[in-house]
Amino acid sequence: MNRFTEKEIELMKSIGLDCDFQNLDEDDDYWMDIEDAVADALMYQGFDENYEPNDYGWLCEGIIDKIPGCKGE
Repeated sequence: MNRFTEKEIELMKSIGLDCDFQNLDEDDDYWMDIEDAVADALMYQGFDENYEPNDYGWLCEGIIDKIPGCKGE
């Protein structure tokens, strides 16, 4: 089962992340890098003028939701 969609992987690569996103171990330290980079991208590009998530923001939130330990995992 794939953890991330192709669009999510494209977004992560576009912000400088690069690894085998589908095969990261849940204990891998790279999850912290993903969380930090995606959270920054969400903050700077993920909201419209009314502070509602835009399509980019929803994509970022989808990635963050899949990070082990986030969203109550």
